[in-house]
Amino acid sequence: MGVDIKFAIASSNALKDEVYRLRYEVYVDEFGYENRDEFPDGLEKDIYDEHSIHVAGLFNNKIMGTIRMIMNSSIGLPIDEIGGKSFYGEKPHPSKIIEVSRFAVSSSFRRRKEDRVYGVRSYIKKSEGGVLPEGGKSLFENERRVKPEIVSGLLKNLYQLTRQMELTHWYVMLEKRMYYMLKRMGYLFRQIGEPVEFHHAIRTPYLGIIEEMDEHFSQNKPEFFKMINDGLVLFDR
Repeated sequence: MGVDIKFAIASSNALKDEVYRLRYEVYVDEFGYENRDEFPDGLEKDIYDEHSIHVAGLFNNKIMGTIRMIMNSSIGLPIDEIGGKSFYGEKPHPSKIIEVSRFAVSSSFRRRKEDRVYGVRSYIKKSEGGVLPEGGKSLFENERRVKPEIVSGLLKNLYQLTRQMELTHWYVMLEKRMYYMLKRMGYLFRQIGEPVEFHHAIRTPYLGIIEEMDEHFSQNKPEFFKMINDGLVLFDR
């Protein structure tokens, strides 16, 4: 299956519409995160899309996943709507900071119903009160699933693209399940604010520092470090 998966920057209007259509299927139809009445054309998009780079995961040339990086512009970033957040370390010029959002995987590519919007299983069980044990470790230590290629590929390409463009920081608004999934994969984020209701879900603002992640990968996750630096596989479509 892996040889049939490709990743592309959505540079054409046709692929961008496929991205927006997939987001509509996931965020509107499937999970109800967004109001259907706001997207009568069946394309889920917002004012930040014109200032974003969209990465698409394709299986047999059919879009199966997407993620975007929102660039600095005159309209700012979605996270700017959140008050009370801080910054970790020295803050660079705004042009060096992006916001990562709209991570979605098609339901036809997910392995289980509980994989949710991100294409990975939710590790937060209702029977445990909706929270993970201290440190978020015990639910992961016995988990031996192979990570879906579409998910790891989207993140890998986004990370490499970030480094090629000499960007230094990621802002992200994450649900708890997404945060722990990324942590388990190896990504390092620092919490910079309290959880808030954001786009019809409770999300927490985090900051990813690319230099810090590189050091963390190389020292603590050498196999992951090798994988994530193994050639940029993006093409334009």
